[in-house]
Amino acid sequence: MKEAPRDEIACEATFLQRSSAIQKGAGLLVVDRKTLCILAANQTLCDAYDKPKGLDDVFQKGDADSIADSILTDKRIDSCFMRLRKGEFVWASFFDADAHIGVDLTYVGENFLRSENTSHVFANCVQSLSREHEVLMRDSSVEHSNYFDLLVQGVQTLSGFDRVMLYKFDPDLNGEVLAEARSRSDVPAFLGLKFPSGDIPRPARDLFLRNKVRQIMEVAASPEPVVATDDGSRPVVFNQTNSAFRYTAPVHLDYLTNMGVSATLTIGIVVHRKLWGLLSCHNMSGRRQMPPDKLTLCHVISDLASNHVARLTERQRILASEQTGKILSRISQTIQSAETPDEFANVISSFQDDILSLLDVEGLQFESETTNLIIGKIPSSQSVSKIDQFAKVWQGNHDRNYIATADLHRLCSDLPEDARQFGGLLHFASWDAKTRLKVFRKTEEQSDTWAGDPNAKERYADTADNVMHPRNSFASYKENTLGCSKPWEEATVQVARDLQSGLRNIEMSFHKSLRERQLRQSNAVMRNALKHASYEAHHDQLTGVYNRRGFEKLLSEMSPRGKRSNTMWLCHIDVDHFKKINDTYGHLAGDAVLVHVAAALTQAVAERGSVARIGGDEFSIIMSGNLQSEQVSALCGDFANYLKGPFFHNGLEISVTCTVGITTFEAGAEPSSAILTRSDLALYSGKSKGRGTFSFFSPDMEDESKARRCLEQEIERALEDDEFIPYFQPQIDVGTKGIVGCEMLSRWNHPKKGILGPAAFLATA
Repeated sequence: MKEAPRDEIACEATFLQRSSAIQKGAGLLVVDRKTLCILAANQTLCDAYDKPKGLDDVFQKGDADSIADSILTDKRIDSCFMRLRKGEFVWASFFDADAHIGVDLTYVGENFLRSENTSHVFANCVQSLSREHEVLMRDSSVEHSNYFDLLVQGVQTLSGFDRVMLYKFDPDLNGEVLAEARSRSDVPAFLGLKFPSGDIPRPARDLFLRNKVRQIMEVAASPEPVVATDDGSRPVVFNQTNSAFRYTAPVHLDYLTNMGVSATLTIGIVVHRKLWGLLSCHNMSGRRQMPPDKLTLCHVISDLASNHVARLTERQRILASEQTGKILSRISQTIQSAETPDEFANVISSFQDDILSLLDVEGLQFESETTNLIIGKIPSSQSVSKIDQFAKVWQGNHDRNYIATADLHRLCSDLPEDARQFGGLLHFASWDAKTRLKVFRKTEEQSDTWAGDPNAKERYADTADNVMHPRNSFASYKENTLGCSKPWEEATVQVARDLQSGLRNIEMSFHKSLRERQLRQSNAVMRNALKHASYEAHHDQLTGVYNRRGFEKLLSEMSPRGKRSNTMWLCHIDVDHFKKINDTYGHLAGDAVLVHVAAALTQAVAERGSVARIGGDEFSIIMSGNLQSEQVSALCGDFANYLKGPFFHNGLEISVTCTVGITTFEAGAEPSSAILTRSDLALYSGKSKGRGTFSFFSPDMEDESKARRCLEQEIERALEDDEFIPYFQPQIDVGTKGIVGCEMLSRWNHPKKGILGPAAFLATA
């Protein structure tokens, strides 16, 4: 970015139009929105109409009523021809002036439409531009120079100005003349010359986004005051930003005078809401005012050229984006194999040659909240930190989220020595400032031809007030620069912008996938932990079969199966004489016996049921009711046969037998306690018949159990009531026939049944 020959900060802050004067030869009114009173007018109009107060003091009644109606109803007022009270024919244009309405008046003759034949010229210009535009859209290899030549030639023919230049801004906001049309050979040529960015400072560029067409009818003319209509002399200051005839800053008038220009017409070309370039029309002698119809057509040409350039720029952007998209697509596909942030960075770095070649740069840095990726060569971290600090301030001041400069050290001075090898910088920040892309180009000797020395400054003895002065000469000036890089092309800027956006999307996708993968792994670990915990909670650690909790869970999860049979089998197994085994061989031997029994049950049941250890030496088997009782008996037989084999522990043979009680139950119809009660009765019945047997439950077992419980309760009560009495029976010596002793026998003196012998209670007691 080149400084113009003036202090840049002062220029950026300068108000570029006088707010209490307009160009000479035009008219201006300031109208109150509410009262419709004329508050101010240019001096000539104020004097001619004797300090006008109302619209009908200036306009003929029909036009005055039309303006008043539009203002009061807040309608849009289009520019149109009107007559003033004294008969003048004017072109009236309306604009907002803060709380007021401004009216620009262009004086025209009665016969201007008949004397000016513009339609044919305008139609030829539009047709030529449209045809060339279609050629460029069909073939991207065709140079744009022919279109630009047609554009300036058409505008020069339409406007009649001596020189028309197409002036395009580069990323550093310096301008270059791409095309030029001159009416005669003695008019100085600027084709191919560059102008420093300060020649058209930011406030001036911003104004072209408001009003695309701007004319200065006579550079040398003195400004005409805008005065209050109440006294006809007091200057009135108001916002003339949108006025077509606002007076120009003196520094710009001096600039045009030094260039030898007497009148100008400037047409802005706006692409994607940014000022792409200007069509600058210069008259070299005398006053020149564009008639309203031609000025309107200049607006149309501005819109047409803006549209064409936008489409051509968009085509270039699409072509550049396609190249970037191919690389990003390959990165995205390869990145799927990355499992860590380091692997992510390595994958992108593997495309270093492709990325640097596409951008034609030495290196770049991509930063985000989680990534700091460096590809190729970049300045030191100290230099990059200073660049970031400057970029933050610069982007804030210029309301832009990127910097594109080929003159890094003029833009950001006092960088460390290691940064001297880099002259070009592209600096992009995302809208939320969470990602940044910095692209660096090496310094190369650059040769630029300027319109005058861009570094020259006129020095006056009386410049203590820091007045800005433009350069006097615009002659061709060749400058060789060592600290810059080659300029950034629009396509390269677009590639870098797409690359930043693409890398951010890839990074977000990677981290999303990484989080999902980590979540899946965490969930898998959690599931395994829960599975293990559930297994531990429902399985016996010693034998590996279900424990009592697992047994209860199996029963609780059983539910009726509709019309199918819901009958299930439950076998209750008890290890015979287990306490004796523990006492005789030790607890380790007892544990080995339990493992042996669990293995025997599991082998016997196979896939037909589930085995559980529900107590110290008690097991249970749940089996499908599809099995017949004979099959269950056979299973118990298989189990018994398996246990008959010799079992050794530490060299000692241990005899192991089990007793089994068997019952049926309805799935999901009764609690486990009721089922176990029945199987326990069957087990008790089996033990009463002798160990190592199995017994099926029958209803009479419940009667016997109830009788046994009643008898136990009666025995306990009889003990409390001393109902047991001793009976003494003598012992007689057979040889001597004499009594040698006695034995005592217990009898129960039952209150209802009388004297009961031991057979009635001894087994239960």
